Amino acid sequence: MEIDYSLILRVENATMTNYNKFKAGDEKTRLINKDEIENMFEDLLNKIENLEKEIDYMREDVRENYKRIPVEDQYE
Repeated sequence: MEIDYSLILRVENATMTNYNKFKAGDEKTRLINKDEIENMFEDLLNKIENLEKEIDYMREDVRENYKRIPVEDQYE
């Protein structure tokens, strides 16, 4: 399958993985086989899951460790 090279670079940067790609006719596209594309999707989905867990952890941390201060108590 022929894929835009900049898209492959973005995926490689996001997942910190180098995928097997082959130079196509021009500088803007690369050829990738279906197994590498599947690996890219798996890595991206894994990255998304990890980011969602991190966001949930941050939200829970805010809920547990920060309390709202009423406006009248904010000024002295």
